[in-house]
Amino acid sequence: MSLKNIGAAIALLFVLFLTACRKEGMQITTRTLTVQDFNKVEFGGEFEVLVKYSPNYSVTLTGQERDLADIHTRLIDGKLIIDFTRYRSFRKKVQVTVTLPSLKEVLLTGVTTGRVEGFNEPDAFRAEVSGESTMQLDVNAPFLQLFASGISFITAQGTSDRIEAEASGRSGIDAYAVPVTKATVEASGESVAKVQVVHWIIADASGKSIIYYKGNPPQENLFVSGDSRIIKQ
Repeated sequence: MSLKNIGAAIALLFVLFLTACRKEGMQITTRTLTVQDFNKVEFGGEFEVLVKYSPNYSVTLTGQERDLADIHTRLIDGKLIIDFTRYRSFRKKVQVTVTLPSLKEVLLTGVTTGRVEGFNEPDAFRAEVSGESTMQLDVNAPFLQLFASGISFITAQGTSDRIEAEASGRSGIDAYAVPVTKATVEASGESVAKVQVVHWIIADASGKSIIYYKGNPPQENLFVSGDSRIIKQ
């Protein structure tokens, strides 16, 4: 065999080796976690999350084997925390489905997208997003606390008597679909917040933010600074 043919054979073997390395750990698989007795959840990183009501606890994760191997889970003071042990470029999002009988708090960070649905809570419910995360929220609770920062976004629907909403950075909160008796809203930076209120609104806008509200509340405490605006629709 000539040196030219030997060189070509070595190059081919090298390409095949690289291809095999790339494929290793990229198979899609599902893992089930055995965990219970939690009523708060937190996800950080690259996830597609569904959190829904069920009388039973369950947690399933679906993604590439190498990504599932990087996942770090722990239970701290009733909060289930799921994130990654290390950064990996071009990571595909891991799909997570969580069911539980009661939920008090959900936090999404990084570039996580999430849906929360089916909960009827007797007490306050807190939802927070940061980074580039987005959340679709459909819950019933007497008091909703919604927080958004970075370029994240929350869309809320359901029923509640009172809302506290706080948006900063270039984030957004849309709670038009949750009419409440009282709304306390704060927006800063270039953020946008939307609420629908029946009786009393307390709104504070600063920077270049905008607060929109629907309804005809007899009590209005509105505070504006900088280039911000508060707009009744």
